[in-house]
Amino acid sequence: MSETAISPPRNLTAQSVPRDDGSRGIQLEWAVGQNHGEDWPPPPDWNNGDAPYPKHYELWLDGERKEAFDVSWTDHMPGWTMARTHWACLDTEPAAEYRVKIRAELADGLWSSFTDEITVHMG
Repeated sequence: MSETAISPPRNLTAQSVPRDDGSRGIQLEWAVGQNHGEDWPPPPDWNNGDAPYPKHYELWLDGERKEAFDVSWTDHMPGWTMARTHWACLDTEPAAEYRVKIRAELADGLWSSFTDEITVHMG
């Protein structure tokens, strides 16, 4: 991992996505460092997969910690996309909507500020 400071996540988006078994989940995407989600070219701070991006996150739903998760990525395309996305599984009968936010563990072991909280309608 790069020795530069780890960038906190920002610009969170989330959407309800159906699963093949009929349940639903939430697909999360965010920006981190210079990684905003473009397919090509790689972000300027990508460093051939040695980017200063967090690997450990927390997902909060409706003001409560739902899960901790780790992201990992390959050093080739589309690794930078994997560095800024997560699929959250939900119960088989999800609520009608969720307030969603994430935060990341930084290089010093402290947690970043939360992203802005957004509402996901499970429709």
